[in-house]
Amino acid sequence: MRPPDLDLPESSLTDNPEQLRARIDALEFELAEIHRRSAGGTWAWPDVDEPSVYVSPGLCRALGFDVPGRMMDVEELFALTHPEDAPRLRAQVDELRERGGLYSAEFRWLLDGQSQWARTFGEFIRTPAGRVTAQGSTTFVIGEVQLARARDEAVDKLRHVMENVGVHLWEWPSVGDSPLEISGIVNPAEEPAEENLDDPWHAYVHPDDHPRFLEALDVVLAEPGSFSIEVRARLAGEAYRWYVCRGASELRGGGKLRAAGTLFDIDDRRAAERQAEAARAKLSLVIEGARGGVFDWPDVEREYIRLDDSLIDLTGYDPDEVQHSLTWCMNAVHPDDRDRVSRSLQASIVHGEKYDSTFRFRFRDRGYRYVRSLAVVSTDAATESRQRLTGMILDVDERVRAEQRLAAANRQLDGFASLVAHDLKATLRHITSLADVLHEEYGACLDEIAHDYIGRIKGSGEVAAGIIRDLHAYAKTGTTPLYPAPIDLGLLVQEVRGSLSLDGAAEHVDWHIGALPTVQADPTQMRMLLQNLLANAIKFTRHSDEPRIWVEGTQLDDAEVELRVRDNGAGFAQRHHESIFEAFQRAHEPGDFEGSGIGLANVARIVARHGGRVRAVGSPGEGAEFVVVLPTAQAAE
Repeated sequence: MRPPDLDLPESSLTDNPEQLRARIDALEFELAEIHRRSAGGTWAWPDVDEPSVYVSPGLCRALGFDVPGRMMDVEELFALTHPEDAPRLRAQVDELRERGGLYSAEFRWLLDGQSQWARTFGEFIRTPAGRVTAQGSTTFVIGEVQLARARDEAVDKLRHVMENVGVHLWEWPSVGDSPLEISGIVNPAEEPAEENLDDPWHAYVHPDDHPRFLEALDVVLAEPGSFSIEVRARLAGEAYRWYVCRGASELRGGGKLRAAGTLFDIDDRRAAERQAEAARAKLSLVIEGARGGVFDWPDVEREYIRLDDSLIDLTGYDPDEVQHSLTWCMNAVHPDDRDRVSRSLQASIVHGEKYDSTFRFRFRDRGYRYVRSLAVVSTDAATESRQRLTGMILDVDERVRAEQRLAAANRQLDGFASLVAHDLKATLRHITSLADVLHEEYGACLDEIAHDYIGRIKGSGEVAAGIIRDLHAYAKTGTTPLYPAPIDLGLLVQEVRGSLSLDGAAEHVDWHIGALPTVQADPTQMRMLLQNLLANAIKFTRHSDEPRIWVEGTQLDDAEVELRVRDNGAGFAQRHHESIFEAFQRAHEPGDFEGSGIGLANVARIVARHGGRVRAVGSPGEGAEFVVVLPTAQAAE
């Protein structure tokens, strides 16, 4: 039988799991061949919770079975063990079933009425899926020199492979009499130093961890057994890193004690755990400050949902009143919201999308309150199919009810504004109509001063009508629902520019319109925003010798776009850069430029409703620039 390839490139071992597995398979093959040629063989226990153990052909022959390897019940193997040794082996195996670790023992087989000493060595390993497996070898204590040589060769190869995956083997061949050997490490310090044979670990283990490490080690040195501890250690002059040190001890010939084990680098894992713990602490503060609680639905195909203590405390229930189930949770949702919650929950699970829903939930002593549930869907790494939903519930009752009251007040304000605008405009129309009648019927009887007064009445009426119109638009801007849609800003700018050019005001303006991005926003309000900004630029360049207006845009990142409108007009003093966005605030004298003082206030309100920001930069006589930053995405209200 041809053995697997042993000559795989070293650089590939940590990069390619398949090549690493092939290397380990090759070593296992070679080790099995060694045992086949000696008295003994290998064994493998795929799942220690099941009775079946695979016994290699070599070990079968040594036990007197003329078969090419077989599956045996673990109790069959214990039955072949000497009655005086079986309880000790069984106890050791039962302990390793629970926690894993290295396994080493010397015992007697009872074969054909004769006892024969044997030595077994292996390891119980917990897999990522939580299953414990074990594998190892068993040899009869004959041909000791040949077996020791074969074992040393196999261990050297195994060490070489393990070092490539961040594992060091260590051995203290004779405790107190020989130096500590760690695979791949010549000396822990940069300069050679005399090693303390009674405590060789002092050169490796961090001083703060050394006492507890010795305490764990002393237990297995006093009585053969195994141990596992996490400590900081420094190997080959490197900085201290976290390792999990596992080991076991055994009595050798002449009463000498031998200890051996592994050092596995877990520094990256510990760092990740510290970050996770810090994140959990921050999350706890956020949840506590936001009045919320956590839930976990580990399998969305099942009924069980774990409700965290923080969520139980939030809702005011006693722990024994709460049922950790989907049915109990849905029954606590307000009947009018239940169908909507169920449909949005299922949609998130089906599409793997973030879940975000606001609904009424029944609190124990406070009745139904508005809560907001936020959750994410994930796939179980072990099964690659089972879906999990983890999230939090926040008490937003006060905010939602305040928003409802504000919305109601805004509706009343909108109705009031419409009524006032209608009544005031009717009164103004009456005044200007009377002025027209006075001019037409009695114009011949009036002198020049009277005609001037009539003209002022009509002009003031038109200004007042414009202010009323702008105020009404300003009020509606804050209350009209947003209906976001994709908007090509370049196309919209051209449309607004065309409409503003109809009255000839922009006839002599030199326009410079660059490439503009697309944004998700309410089309009506974006048109109003551009009308105000462009009309403002046209108005304040009226007295310029060569009026110019620049419109430019930039995609800042995946989340925001920037729009800039610049002119070379009258400009403004920089001290007005904030006040010009307030209603009725002006940076110039009323006689210099017409207007109601509402346009830029409308711009600021539109930007704010879209979750953006706006700023202005200007200098008297040198023009002004308005910069609007908007998010690329919007949710409908």
